[in-house]
Amino acid sequence: MQVAGKHRAGIHCRTSLREGFIKRYFRGAKGDTDLPLDAKEQWSARLAWTAVALPVGSLLLAAGCGHSAPSHARVSGSVHVDGRPISGAVITFEPIEQTGGPKASAVILDGRYTIESASRLHGGRYLVRISMLPGELLTEIHSRVNDAFPPPGAEIASNYDSDSNLRCNLSIDQTNELDFEVRLRP
Repeated sequence: MQVAGKHRAGIHCRTSLREGFIKRYFRGAKGDTDLPLDAKEQWSARLAWTAVALPVGSLLLAAGCGHSAPSHARVSGSVHVDGRPISGAVITFEPIEQTGGPKASAVILDGRYTIESASRLHGGRYLVRISMLPGELLTEIHSRVNDAFPPPGAEIASNYDSDSNLRCNLSIDQTNELDFEVRLRP
């Protein structure tokens, strides 16, 4: 396409737009002297190039250096009393020390529990508490689980519950597999 006047960028052209732009912008490097440019046309060409290159470069830089969404920890494992899996208990992870974020809990059935990353646990140090569900919920669970243990009315010892000394470290972007052996109150 030949242009014999000014095009949108305000550059006077005698060749195709693309060829003219390239020749004008790189004129000094290529030694093209057939297209004389005054100072105003040179600045127009450079500004047009900058107007395209700057946003595209910014987008590429942002895409390469962007931060992904924060990751969270996933926790699963087992809880046993005297080697037997328990049902009808709750495990809770509470952030301690410098760890931020929420606490999260899961019901333990057939000795297994899982807390998904959607619970938004951060990586760091946690206090772990394990306690039995209230009586009416425990009775409901035991009616649905074969060989439920421990029997209704049983309580987990306080050093795993209200006075827990269980601590753990959770890492993000992986499943933290944590198994616990607890005792019942005598």
